[in-house]
Amino acid sequence: ELLKYDYIAQTGAEWFSLSDCDMTTANKFLTHIIEFCIIWGIPCADSLLDRSPDISRYVYACLIHNKCVLCGEKAELHHIDSVGSGRNRKEIVHVGMEAMPLCRKHHNEAHSIGKQTFSERYKIHGVKIDPYLAKTLNLKGK
Repeated sequence: ELLKYDYIAQTGAEWFSLSDCDMTTANKFLTHIIEFCIIWGIPCADSLLDRSPDISRYVYACLIHNKCVLCGEKAELHHIDSVGSGRNRKEIVHVGMEAMPLCRKHHNEAHSIGKQTFSERYKIHGVKIDPYLAKTLNLKGK
């Protein structure tokens, strides 16, 4: 109930009961709970990725809070759009590039098996870095 109060306070949504609310309300509330767990580092028995109704929003929240999208550990930025080979990651403009947060273990795996296989194995995709993410992650914007 406290999480429901928090959700209503933050979104301005009307009071609802989980026993008879519509799927849109249930999905928005579930997304709120998942983001709460990410923000506060609450461990969960199941993968939050598997529970999230909006994968892009989940990846975005994990990027903001520096959590691996697969295991929830401390993450680093994994560039899905190639960096390197003459493109200095400290100098390139990141806005518009696709990325996701991965821990060192999953980051190494992504590079060793390739982006297509990694994406298919974990049913995950990156999100485009917007100006807010670039600023939050201390990446070069424009």
